[in-house]
Amino acid sequence: MTERTITTAEKVEQIALANDRLGELAVEAATLRSQITQIERGLVDEPQQDHRELVVLYAEMGRVLPDVVEKTFEQVEAFHRSVTENRRVHLADDLAGLRGSLAAMLAEVERTEAGRDRLLGKVDDDQGAVAPES
Repeated sequence: MTERTITTAEKVEQIALANDRLGELAVEAATLRSQITQIERGLVDEPQQDHRELVVLYAEMGRVLPDVVEKTFEQVEAFHRSVTENRRVHLADDLAGLRGSLAAMLAEVERTEAGRDRLLGKVDDDQGAVAPES
C-alpha cells in the first residue's frame, strides 16, 4: 500500500490549523501563568497568624456575645492554625497541578511548532524556495 502525498494546499491548511492551535495554547498558557502567579502571591503574601489580633478578636467576642463564646482560646487558636494550614496545603496542591499542566502545554507547543515548521519546509520545497531579495 502506497502512502498518499499531500498537496501543497493541504499542507497550507495544516499549517493554518497548527497556527490556530498555537494561538489557543498561547491564551491557555497565559491563563495558567496568571493562576500560578496568583497562587504564588497568595502563599508568599499570606500574613502569618497575628496572635495579638486573635486575642483581641476573642476577647471582643466574649464581651459582645458572652453566651455564644464557648470555646477556649486554645481551641480557637488551634482551629485558626488548622484552617490556615489547610489553605496552604490546598494552594500548594493547586500550584503543583497548574505547573504540571503548563509543562504539558509547553511540550505540546514545541511539538506543534516542530510539525508546522516541517510542513513549512515542505511547502517551500514544493514552491522551489526563492531566496529573499536584498
